[in-house]
Amino acid sequence: MTQLRLLHVHSGNLFGGIETVLLSLRSYDDETGGFESEYALCFDSRLARELRGRESKVHILGAAKASRPWTVFRARVLLGRLLATRNFDAVVTHSPWTQGIFGPVLTNWSGPCVFWLHGALGKLHWTERLARRHEPQLVVCNSNSTARTLPKLYPNARSIVIYNPVEEPQTGHATRLEVREQANTPPDAFVILLAGRMEALKGHAVLLSAVAGLNVTATVYCWFAGGAQQPSEQRYQASLESQAAGLGISDSVRFLGDRKDIANVYAAADLYCQPNTHPEGFGVTFVEALYTGLPVVTTAIGGALEIIDESCGVLIDPDDVSQLVVSLESLIEDPDRLAALASAAPIRARQLCDPNAQLARIYNEVKSIAA
Repeated sequence: MTQLRLLHVHSGNLFGGIETVLLSLRSYDDETGGFESEYALCFDSRLARELRGRESKVHILGAAKASRPWTVFRARVLLGRLLATRNFDAVVTHSPWTQGIFGPVLTNWSGPCVFWLHGALGKLHWTERLARRHEPQLVVCNSNSTARTLPKLYPNARSIVIYNPVEEPQTGHATRLEVREQANTPPDAFVILLAGRMEALKGHAVLLSAVAGLNVTATVYCWFAGGAQQPSEQRYQASLESQAAGLGISDSVRFLGDRKDIANVYAAADLYCQPNTHPEGFGVTFVEALYTGLPVVTTAIGGALEIIDESCGVLIDPDDVSQLVVSLESLIEDPDRLAALASAAPIRARQLCDPNAQLARIYNEVKSIAA
């Protein structure tokens, strides 16, 4: 197998699904032998630190901000120098922002550009309109749901649907009981988990309303894992805390913040529930939950439709609190059904997102344009 040298270009200021995928790519570079990857990031934050921790080569381009044109110019110059001095077979960009900001540099570069579309496109933002000026040689779409929106950006681009390669979360030394003790949660409680950024579309508020309406014999706790990374997310979390207080369930709701031991958090929960109010392009957290044996309850929109089926979870209508209550109650009160879904969950995750299989597909596609 001919090894391909890739440069992944990304902003790197936040941490979520895209960043998790980038870490998965790095973890399997050595194992598959197909890629030698380096990373060019604008921000030296958590993603950069974790990549370095996995012995990755990370290049910092500087905090490029469109409101400060000189920072964009500086970042473009640094990327141009990097491409001129390193022999990359292809560059992969991971957001319309990155594709738009660095499009002029990539257009002038002699090698091919791959654009990885991680989310469905709606009404085009200015960053997406900027990206539209620079069509890549290949677009990788992370779901059929995402691919259906691609013509808004690149109607004639060559594209392929490849589900995200997601590595199986590795639990640490902390036991289920220890994680629950840290979260001030009884060992025999039924724990419903939602993990991810503090964004309203993930349905935190819907889940709180449903938990407040449960009529079950079990003691139910609700965990939110994922820290607020921006002022808007901090305000959103504050509104959730107020909602929980108003519903009278504050004592059983836990905001766990940013967790690097997310695998342990999954393992300490009983059910994963993320009732999205708007479509997500894919949903890495769904796959991570499945890997760890958590059945998933979510809404039948976006990429979730391609991940969750009756073997591993339940799909409900968006914004239907009463339907969510019924679905949660049926699983909480039926441990045999819950166990059957939990048993099938890891099989479903590997079937869709096994990194070796997905990276082999990506390798073949990139090789075809890098030759």
